[in-house]
Amino acid sequence: MNLIYTILTRACKVSYNESMADSYSPVAVGFFILIIVWLSAITYYFYQFVSHFNSLIKNTNRKSLQDAFQKVIEEAKFSQEKVQAVNKRLDQQEKKTGEMIQNVSLVRFNPFENTGGLESFVVALLDTHKNGVLFTSLQSRSGTRWYAKRIKTGKGVDFDLSKEEKEAIEKAKPI
Repeated sequence: MNLIYTILTRACKVSYNESMADSYSPVAVGFFILIIVWLSAITYYFYQFVSHFNSLIKNTNRKSLQDAFQKVIEEAKFSQEKVQAVNKRLDQQEKKTGEMIQNVSLVRFNPFENTGGLESFVVALLDTHKNGVLFTSLQSRSGTRWYAKRIKTGKGVDFDLSKEEKEAIEKAKPI
């Protein structure tokens, strides 16, 4: 029994050197403080990660982040398809509005030298490509005459244009 006691005390005996205790004590304390700071930082960032993860899956009724990301990807794909559909409809509407009457002008003139006033006029109703119609009203002592002419790319289709009608086409501005 004495032998066992001697073996255990020798095995467990720690040699204590005064000079080693003095030189390692501040280093050990510094190392311990560094480990505490490191663990605190890791705990903070882990908490931030868990909070962010919970905010991502909060409204998804999903159990994993992969399922939550899959839902986000599906919603993004659906939104992209909707945007493409809206862009297609917008392009169609822009094409249609280019064919609508957008430019209008009115030119008054006196077609006869011996009558007074600028009672005759030309009205131009054109789209963005200068296609449309001209209405010409000629006022004389004997009556009023109306003429309508089709316009394609700024030129008369069936009839030549007078200088006043050409002026009305050039002055046509967006309404």
